[in-house]
Amino acid sequence: MANKGGAPRATKCRFCGEGGELIKGAHKACKNRYMRDLKREQKGYTPPAACEDCGSPEIGFRSKVCEACRKRRQTKLKLAWRASKRAAKKKVCACGCGRELPRRFTGKYFEAACKPKVAPKPKKRRQYKPASKITNTVFATRERPYAEPRPRPLEGTVIVPPNIEVKRIPPVGVAGFDFEQYRNS
Repeated sequence: MANKGGAPRATKCRFCGEGGELIKGAHKACKNRYMRDLKREQKGYTPPAACEDCGSPEIGFRSKVCEACRKRRQTKLKLAWRASKRAAKKKVCACGCGRELPRRFTGKYFEAACKPKVAPKPKKRRQYKPASKITNTVFATRERPYAEPRPRPLEGTVIVPPNIEVKRIPPVGVAGFDFEQYRNS
């Protein structure tokens, strides 16, 4: 694409001075590095110039310690972790004999002789109400403790106001047939 007027396009990066693929006169990585450093300066951050542990000037990018000190720190942490695992509470047999259970053992007892014999429990059976208390159900059902109580059917006589007339609605469909009509249909 030809440049139509204006200043000529840049051929070298304005940060590193090398050529290549440039976006607005700079490599993308160079521009990002510059902006990162600028923001850090504005916030008052200065990167460390030497290793925190040994004082060596050979520290890695975005690091506070040199490679040798980093490996030493990792080894120290790993040894401390292993020691804490070894010092963890050891499992002992649940019967009270005091014998130690092997590592990665999932049971509670050291051997079968330590395990107490327990009589098998009978299965619980469903409780049925006596026939005198059963209304429509075959077995008793227990309602949830916070369920609303069932509405009671109306008992006694119904009082109808004087301005309302009570009409009986005739049954519809097959329900309205008598036996002979039903048989002939």
